[in-house]
Amino acid sequence: MLNADDRYDLYEKIKYTLEKNEFVVNPFREIQYGIQFICFLYERSALLRVYEGKKGLKLDFSLCQDEGLAENIAVLIDSTDQLYSKSKEIAKHYEKAGPDSVLPGKDPSDLIGVDESGKGDYFGPLVVASVHSDKHTNEKLKDMGVQDSKKLTDEKMLQMAPDIMELCKHSIVLIGNESYNDVYERMQNLNHLLAWGHGKAIEQVLNEVECDNVLSDQFGHASLVKNALRTKGISVNLFQRPRAESNIAVAAASILARATFVEEIMRIENHYQMPFPKGCSENTLKSAILFCESHGREHLPTVAKLHFNLTQKIDDILVPEEEV
Repeated sequence: MLNADDRYDLYEKIKYTLEKNEFVVNPFREIQYGIQFICFLYERSALLRVYEGKKGLKLDFSLCQDEGLAENIAVLIDSTDQLYSKSKEIAKHYEKAGPDSVLPGKDPSDLIGVDESGKGDYFGPLVVASVHSDKHTNEKLKDMGVQDSKKLTDEKMLQMAPDIMELCKHSIVLIGNESYNDVYERMQNLNHLLAWGHGKAIEQVLNEVECDNVLSDQFGHASLVKNALRTKGISVNLFQRPRAESNIAVAAASILARATFVEEIMRIENHYQMPFPKGCSENTLKSAILFCESHGREHLPTVAKLHFNLTQKIDDILVPEEEV
């Protein structure tokens, strides 16, 4: 099994591994002694649990009814674990090769952190947030309890977000569903869309403060974001790494992104007077069918990300094959 510091670290490594292999991994939720989450591969799904105790970490497949998919996931995780020792050498190579890609040693205290929310959620927008923090604000953010948004409840993040925005220079780029679908149709690549959003969020903060260093979670090659910035004439030291949320500036950005996403979900739920579940699950499918039956399939692009495989499932249910 993948080496990890704790249950959250293991979740991030599993998520990163599976998403590199065309899986969609939902956000986790806390359970007794651990966390659980659902991952999807096209029409197939698996419920995984990670337990953390005195004997260490345990990845539990017992609730996964698709044995073939569970075996596939286990193989991917095991093969990734074998590559970790090699990845350490690769990281050292990057440190010697140039200033980008891997941030060597301790993070700079003066840094712009970037993170996104909504990437794995069928309903709601994609939100990218950036936060500038320095030695002065780092300590205040720690005192506020800022940490990776995945370890905080939505309610707590909604409370913390205004304080972060008051303390730090920041930017929030909200890509609504209609814009998201339009841009994705042209780009046909989520990493390019993320790069555009990251570049925009970074640019807006740099309009307010001078900073040479930017850190984001690793979602694709750093050159995608650098190219987006170059079109604006912006040159910075851009670093990416898995679990970048361990940095206080990225953690603050993750809270702003998630809080904004949650507020937008609340807004559309209030507008349509129906639930829009987070993630991508059977409950998501049920709500999508209800939405289409109540408001029309033609309005689905206003609340959902259509490139998800779930859209085809919705259309198959709304228009049975024999009627096509």
